Amino acid sequence: MLFTDALDKYQQLLEKDRILIVSGQVSFDDFSGGA
Repeated sequence: MLFTDALDKYQQLLEKDRILIVSGQVSFDDFSGGA
């Protein structure tokens, strides 16, 4: 699973009560009917 791989790779950067800044792209999911 993609999320699990990313979490394993970057988990050491995550700290409780710290601000997390992320960037990305949001788009419609036409494959599953947009749900």
